[in-house]
Amino acid sequence: RCRHPAMKADLIRLAYLYKRGGLYADADEGCISPLESRYGEWCGADTVLPASSAAPPYLRSGMMAARPGAPLIKRALEEAVGHLLALPEGYGFGVWEATGPAVLTRAYVGLAIRASIKGEEAVLKEQNLLLTHGDWRRFCADAPSLSYKQSPLGNWRLSP
Repeated sequence: RCRHPAMKADLIRLAYLYKRGGLYADADEGCISPLESRYGEWCGADTVLPASSAAPPYLRSGMMAARPGAPLIKRALEEAVGHLLALPEGYGFGVWEATGPAVLTRAYVGLAIRASIKGEEAVLKEQNLLLTHGDWRRFCADAPSLSYKQSPLGNWRLSP
């Protein structure tokens, strides 16, 4: 059901982070300052994700950190797999919507609605540290354009 290699990579990333936890960064994300300085801020969260500066806002998937079993990663993985399995064969759903940033964003919104109903907004905020675009860019920057991203096979944005 994954019509582009990026979809498979997205699913593998979510499954690995859910099972093992860790820090993930896309190949074209470069670390420009030590992450050790961020550890104290991040160590209490189940998930650390950068938010976009675009409107409407969304959660980016090019860099993320998670503890094993993080509820947000679990929900995103379940949503992505469920969505792909429910689609008719050959359906041309986009990578961004099917397995990428939109899945993380929808998963967070679902958790936020549930937390709001239960009066647990503070718990949601403690479990999920959302970095502003500016904060994220203080330690992570786009690497120069990589050659594999110049073709539709390597860059989902160029695929039909």
